[in-house]
Amino acid sequence: MSDEAFDPRGFVLGKDIHPVELWSPGSRVRIHVPAVPVAGTIIAGALGALAGGAVVGVFAFSSQLPAPVQWAATVIAAAAGAIWASRKFHEMFEEHDVTFDWTARRATFRHGQSSRTVPFEEIRGLVLTGLKTRHEPGEANVTTAISYTAYWCRLEAELAGGRALIIEGDPEHDPVSPRRTLDPMGSALARALGVGFRFEDYREMTAKEYFL
Repeated sequence: MSDEAFDPRGFVLGKDIHPVELWSPGSRVRIHVPAVPVAGTIIAGALGALAGGAVVGVFAFSSQLPAPVQWAATVIAAAAGAIWASRKFHEMFEEHDVTFDWTARRATFRHGQSSRTVPFEEIRGLVLTGLKTRHEPGEANVTTAISYTAYWCRLEAELAGGRALIIEGDPEHDPVSPRRTLDPMGSALARALGVGFRFEDYREMTAKEYFL
């Protein structure tokens, strides 16, 4: 566990999101991340339409299919790409809210319309999960001309039925920065809950975690 004190004022997501609204381990803790504006979902859908339409369009128009079939396949692929991208983006960036209440001795995890409340006794421990992914020049959102590895961490609660997300940090270009704030945060929460806290070393995100 980290011996550093956690300062919620120093924890910022993106440019100006301060997710820790209340920080008093042993009394009450609330973490809240607002949903991304609708414009983000629209942009994601547009990009998904372009990607889906482009991939299938290249295949369709390079084949000997009749022109109406070529156009139909391209339009259907574009629509499917838009729907999938919009849905995925919306799910990833829905409103996220977590509350630990020591008076009631329970924790509530809410993501979008999904909510789960558990008594503290069901929290087996806290885990800081390290994730990483390789980015190459030419990929979407890659603005550099060199390849690099992005590192980020998720602070999660181990429950009887699996894990529940507490907070996820921003991607960084080195493996040290993502832990700088979440390590002391997880350590302080674990001490107040009376459970263990551990770090799981960085691993590649699985296709299931990314696409589903």
